[in-house]
Amino acid sequence: MKVPDNLIYSVFQYQDERIREELVRKTVEIATGKRVQDISDDPVATFNIMTLKTDIARLSQFSRNRLFADTSLTYIDSTLSKMADRVKMLYAKTLQARNDTNSPDSLKATGELFAKALGFLLGRANERIGENYVFSGAALTTKPFTDSFTYAGSLESFAVQIGESRSVEVFMPGNEVFSTNVYQMDTTYPSPSASLGVSGTMNVTLGNTTTSVDYGRGIWYLTEKVENPDEPLFTYGIDGDLILYDGGMNEIGRIPDYGRYSLSELVDTVNTTFGSANITASLITSPDGTYTVRIEDSDTNNYIEDTSKKILESYTPENLTKAFNTLAPANVIAYLHRIEGHLAMKRYYRFLKG
Repeated sequence: MKVPDNLIYSVFQYQDERIREELVRKTVEIATGKRVQDISDDPVATFNIMTLKTDIARLSQFSRNRLFADTSLTYIDSTLSKMADRVKMLYAKTLQARNDTNSPDSLKATGELFAKALGFLLGRANERIGENYVFSGAALTTKPFTDSFTYAGSLESFAVQIGESRSVEVFMPGNEVFSTNVYQMDTTYPSPSASLGVSGTMNVTLGNTTTSVDYGRGIWYLTEKVENPDEPLFTYGIDGDLILYDGGMNEIGRIPDYGRYSLSELVDTVNTTFGSANITASLITSPDGTYTVRIEDSDTNNYIEDTSKKILESYTPENLTKAFNTLAPANVIAYLHRIEGHLAMKRYYRFLKG
């Protein structure tokens, strides 16, 4: 049977087109390095490719997140280290400032140093990486701390995912990183010896420990820590005459050389010698286990003078500061701070949380 020429031609033409298409496909495959160009080329392979692309994109994101977390946490750690160093310096300066030998100029310089240091700490607490505040939690663009140390950021942490089932907190809320450990009295005074003008009790709590100090007219404290209330006070360098005056500054009683007494004996002696003038003394145990004495004039008409300047009336910023530091543990410290020509009292204890 003879095959028509046009049929033979059609077959050859079809084969030629297939060869050309295959040649084009191979050329594109070689040029792009991809075997599958369209979904229709191989639906199963296309699905596998899309799955792999999704996995690669997710792993790449995890890698970027890990780099972001590592860089951010390294910077935060460096910032906290600088803040910790500054706090340690302030603590050392505070201990120096508690020494009675400091001159007014020295205390003024210490106050100015504290003002600058607190500004530094506040600046670091408001540190940013790019546009993100590092201590504002999930509120990345919100400034975490106001000038009065009030926290204004988020209460939630900002975390990034670094694995299929793992995430890491990068930016924590500032109120968890820092504690509000610097408090300032609202009232200012023209000098350390100015009258407070009010009376009351100041309470400061750190953990489970509360330090309480009474202030006002007619309240005196021995502003020295005594480790053993049954040892003579002169062993602590405490000695002098305790003199009681009435409202007209007439002497109505005296306890000479009270350093020969122990703290417990001094309490009894004050109650015996000055009791008729409504003066009462009591032994106070401080949170750190040391002792001091508190004397109160229930009528607030009398005045007590200690020639050694150790027993002071808690009625001026300076004396209140000394009384508080006597009663407080070592890591809770009060100091006078100069503000625009006036003085305010601050209480300080650990700016950074441990």
